[in-house]
Amino acid sequence: IHTSSARKNARIEFVDCSLDTQTVERIVLGYRDDETGRFNRGALEVANGGTVIFANIDALDESFQKRLYTILQELPDYELDVRILATTSKNLSKLVSAGKFSRALYTYFSGVQIDMVALRERGTDVELIARHFINEFAAETDHGSINLAEEAAHKLSEYNWSQNITELKSFIRKTISNMEGDTLDLQAITN
Repeated sequence: IHTSSARKNARIEFVDCSLDTQTVERIVLGYRDDETGRFNRGALEVANGGTVIFANIDALDESFQKRLYTILQELPDYELDVRILATTSKNLSKLVSAGKFSRALYTYFSGVQIDMVALRERGTDVELIARHFINEFAAETDHGSINLAEEAAHKLSEYNWSQNITELKSFIRKTISNMEGDTLDLQAITN
């Protein structure tokens, strides 16, 4: 969505709502560093003209949901132009009915919904996504080129990725940081 839009040259910021409320608030709004006194801008300001993605919005603490809704409503007052997206693996409508998610915030985020097939149901896509992360992390760590062995690719495709891409990305990062050599093989992924 971001890279195919007019906002593609602007920043994209991710906010993991499964983190503790204080951390989420600092990421969203910014904070003053106690040691340097420097103010670190929040995701909404950093991404001005771009996109902020609230990942795992269903995990956002109920106490912060009302505040976030108010903040999002006031963005134009602060001359911030940010596309706001949210992801969830839960049925927010059911959470609203159960009183566990703010109706106002749900309404804010429910304008356009895109239902994605779970990673565990996407078969060979797992290998393609894993290769993407392998290349990304190899470049980040100066690890050089890393190959994905066929049997390891098959095993990754069979796994039930309950946390979807987030879990796969974390798994690949951890595996690469612990592996020796230049091939991510069955032994590397089962250690």
